[in-house]
Amino acid sequence: MSAIDGRPWRLLGAIRPEEIPSGPGIFELATLVRSVLLISDDGGQGLRSAIALALRAPGLGPRAHCVRFASLPDPRAALEQRIAAYRESHAGRLPPAQAAAPAPAREASRRPAHSPALPARPRREPRVA
Repeated sequence: MSAIDGRPWRLLGAIRPEEIPSGPGIFELATLVRSVLLISDDGGQGLRSAIALALRAPGLGPRAHCVRFASLPDPRAALEQRIAAYRESHAGRLPPAQAAAPAPAREASRRPAHSPALPARPRREPRVA
C-alpha cells in the first residue's frame, strides 16, 4: 500500500489552495469518476505549486476534476511505488497524462483496425414543465 492509498479524493473546484501543503509530497489527478490521469511528485517546488503547474497543461487541465495528495519528506520512493502499483493493475500501462516511456506491446486484438463510426444520436429537447 502506498502513501497516497486511502487518501480522500477532493474535487478541484471545492478545495482552497491553502488546503494543499506547500511542502514536498506526491499527488494524483483524476477525472470526475476517479480515473487516474497523472501520478507525480512535487518536483522540488512543493505540492501546491506542482499541482497548479500540472493543471495548466493543455491536455490535462480540462480533464482533471479530482486530486488527492500526501505530504512526504522524501517523495521519490513513494512515487515509484505508486506508479509500479498502477502499472501492475493496468497491464503495464501508465496513466494517460504520464510523461514516460510507452507501455509494453500487447497482443494484437481481434477487432478490425478501423470500424465505421456510429451515426450521431439526435439530441433531445429538454422538457418544459
